[in-house]
Amino acid sequence: MLQVSFIGMNALSGKIPSSISNCSKLAKIDFSNNLLTEYGLAGIVSTMGDAYSYGILLMEVFTRKKPTHEQFTEGMTLTHWVSKSFPGGVLDIVDINLLKKEKEDLNLKEQCFSSIMKLALECTRQTSEERIDMENVVSRLHKLKAKIHEDARYAETKALLL
Repeated sequence: MLQVSFIGMNALSGKIPSSISNCSKLAKIDFSNNLLTEYGLAGIVSTMGDAYSYGILLMEVFTRKKPTHEQFTEGMTLTHWVSKSFPGGVLDIVDINLLKKEKEDLNLKEQCFSSIMKLALECTRQTSEERIDMENVVSRLHKLKAKIHEDARYAETKALLL
């Protein structure tokens, strides 16, 4: 018999019998009283937790802030901070090192960062049912890449003509 005495604060405690210690598949775990936000408010483990984690990863990469950064206290989280800054203040939250090259079009960068942050926010919605699935994430990233290449070619051509 599986005995778990406490699931909370992102930790499991209790004794798990050796007969199931090497389980390779897990259909469902109820995490309704925990802080594992990737599983949404319902606390049901699903692959949509992957989308949440990917959204957080995008935010970390482009803002250079971790969810545990000291500025995120008293209800402020990385996702809330990004959401509050979106879409008009996206350049205020993006890592300054990504904005340094003067010869690149700042407008193009802002559009790119806005698209990425929008995608990250769609990945990190409160409930897993509201989140974009990973197949659509990949599709959106491919479209964004194609648009960036197209816009960059346009900018290069424009610069040559001027």
